[in-house]
Amino acid sequence: KGWGAEKRRNEYKKLQHALNQPSTREGDYILMTETYDLPKSGFPGRLYSGGINGLWHSFRSILLAETADLDMDCCRQRIYVWVCAQFGFNAPQTKRYVDNKDAVRAVVAREEGVNVKVAKEMLNAVYMSDEPRRCKGPTLQAIDTEAKAMQQHLYGVPSLQWIKEKLKEQQDGSEPENPKGSFLHYVFEMVECPLLLRVAK
Repeated sequence: KGWGAEKRRNEYKKLQHALNQPSTREGDYILMTETYDLPKSGFPGRLYSGGINGLWHSFRSILLAETADLDMDCCRQRIYVWVCAQFGFNAPQTKRYVDNKDAVRAVVAREEGVNVKVAKEMLNAVYMSDEPRRCKGPTLQAIDTEAKAMQQHLYGVPSLQWIKEKLKEQQDGSEPENPKGSFLHYVFEMVECPLLLRVAK
């Protein structure tokens, strides 16, 4: 409902691709093999799959009925708190969000005049943009200010300079339009991937 013809075709192609993956039957269950690859950029961070993982959530729920979906609670900010602790940056606003995510999202939603889903998106976006955000309320403003200071601090950490080179490689050697936000996102992916692989094992 609400999908155009192109969207329907794309989702159908993804569904067909997922169902054509190698599989074996064990009793009442079918085990499907997911193949994960690095992104086109080659950055050694998040892995992507063209299988079930990339399907529309309703299709995925049907195919994965009676299975568990592991999802890290407040993943992005939780990783940032850990990374900041490793590199000497104090992030109390981000830590407060991690420890009280439902309450913080509710406050941001009220102050910014949006629903909780949009508030969650805003609370993620402040870390991935170089530009200071125009906020209506003090809660999101404080987190945004800390996020920009976090970007600046981590951007100067010597052992993370290789990430800058990866960003330049994607832009044919020039600086990306959103260098510090992109940098911080890559820091997140750098930790997220091995962490998820460890959990999966």
